[in-house]
Amino acid sequence: MSKLDGYHMMVVSQYFPKFVNFVTLSLVCKKFNKIMDNFHYNPIPLTKNTLNYFPNIETFHVYTKNSEIFGKEFFDKKCVVNNSEVISNTVFFKVVIWYEVDFITFANNKNSNFVFKNITFTKNDTLKFKEQLSQIFCDTCNSFITSLAPKCFENISYISTLHLPLTISSLGARAFSSCKNLKSIEIPTRVKTIGFACFENCEFLTKFSFTHRKYIKNSTEQILVTQFEDHLFEGCTSLKEVEIPDNVTSLGNGCFKNCATLTKIILPSTLNEIKTQCFSMCTSLQIINIQKSVNKLWNNAFEMCLSLKEIEIGCDVNVLPFVVNLNEGLVHICGYCFNGCNNLKRVEIPNSVEIIDENAFPDHCKLKIYFLIYYNNFVNIHCKIFHDKRFLNQIVLIILSFKLKMDNTSENSILFLLLIYIWESILTARNRTKLEKNIISAVPIRTFSPILVLKALKQLIQSILYRIGLLSDWYSIGFGFISNQNLFQSDFINIKPV
Repeated sequence: MSKLDGYHMMVVSQYFPKFVNFVTLSLVCKKFNKIMDNFHYNPIPLTKNTLNYFPNIETFHVYTKNSEIFGKEFFDKKCVVNNSEVISNTVFFKVVIWYEVDFITFANNKNSNFVFKNITFTKNDTLKFKEQLSQIFCDTCNSFITSLAPKCFENISYISTLHLPLTISSLGARAFSSCKNLKSIEIPTRVKTIGFACFENCEFLTKFSFTHRKYIKNSTEQILVTQFEDHLFEGCTSLKEVEIPDNVTSLGNGCFKNCATLTKIILPSTLNEIKTQCFSMCTSLQIINIQKSVNKLWNNAFEMCLSLKEIEIGCDVNVLPFVVNLNEGLVHICGYCFNGCNNLKRVEIPNSVEIIDENAFPDHCKLKIYFLIYYNNFVNIHCKIFHDKRFLNQIVLIILSFKLKMDNTSENSILFLLLIYIWESILTARNRTKLEKNIISAVPIRTFSPILVLKALKQLIQSILYRIGLLSDWYSIGFGFISNQNLFQSDFINIKPV
């Protein structure tokens, strides 16, 4: 059985949390009796009563604000150290401060024997060192700035680009919020957290990326950020390029909201969740590929993405919002696009859609499929779904902006908003199928002829049924019209097959 010698036991003991652990070890055997003499630094906080047990200390480490520093005071008005009884003749070659201090404290003690390992750059630092910011952040390799405080550069207009030190591990909430002239920024790979709304309303920010590994000498480090927080880039209207690291698992609420110039984004294969309004109002976004790893796609994730033409959703998505609004510009809905989305209640399909493949939607009874159609463009729709009997009771056609002239004068033109409920019930008989339907039309006009309206409705319904290939049987259809907020319901009429 192998045993630890004095040196290796010293290596182990540097991880002891308490002084009593060192005392216990020194009592184990003669070999470890003088183990504390081997230390040239203090691995634990010391007091005036325990300092003498480490007689050979040259570098003294201060771990907390309340730790004894034996008369080696430095200028820090936030730090209160009890030095009423100190060992005045204690001399240390170097004093290492591990707790968090601001940059002003560091600057005031720069030429002393104090070494600061945890410097947070604050809003006060930004205002005090306004003219020296580029110089402070240019020394990216030797800096001990480890974090940016919340609102550190908020509303600062004189920063256009900033190279952050490689030692930084966190960016506080709203650290760069509303930096109107910030154009580009590189994030060090050691950053673990980027706070809430960190780059919100940076109107001229065009590029966001992480420091490439080749600039880090002898480094094999990977990017450590695992989550993009809520509203991270909201209002970055000039943002064109975003690097999302491979190990990011979640995109927060409104993360890219109103990034109006973002045209394309590549999502990592590790992404699991896209939260509410994540890409809302990304009006230039055209293509997005949602990886198979994504299993949660929340409400309004692509709200008002007016240019979105192609969206590919992985087969493992198991959480979608109850209502999906597909935006104008979408042309093709591929097969099995919403397959397995059993909680989906409504899908609104815009007028631009020309092709819907077979099995694009789940056939559960909760789902209603709304088609937003301009009547003149209805002839361009080639949807296999119209001929799939499983969906006959699920489809709702909403006909928009259908103009019908009652005579030759434009004053009597009627703008129809028809909500036509097709296939709500199917009654099957031996020789024929009878469909009973309701039609409601909103007629926002000053004067109209009800007889001509009814005639026009009948012609419209016939043409629709003819287009979708169902004009081979008799249909009993009820309808009405709205005028001056009053609903007038007519009797049922029969539409004969053509």
